[in-house]
Amino acid sequence: MAKKIVATTKNDFIKALKGSMAKDVNLTNEQAKALYETFVQIVQDTVTAENKLVLSGFGTFKKRNLKARKGINPKTGARIQIKASKTVSFKAAGSFKGEL
Repeated sequence: MAKKIVATTKNDFIKALKGSMAKDVNLTNEQAKALYETFVQIVQDTVTAENKLVLSGFGTFKKRNLKARKGINPKTGARIQIKASKTVSFKAAGSFKGEL
């Protein structure tokens, strides 16, 4: 079984990216950070422009429109109207789900 690479923060991800590529490509911290930031920018730009980004074997990022709805303020218990909004959802690919 391949070694698992775990990263829970941006800095952990950059260090893991740099470390996992060390045997094939010698990245500096700045290059690993730039690679991470480019990946994030591509995801953001693609989902914004195309509404969907499919990464085979990983999953799909998709823009979702949430309808306006009624809610309850948890502090006061008062009924409130929640405005319509946009969000991003992620659906894991089958092979990724199998790992969970």
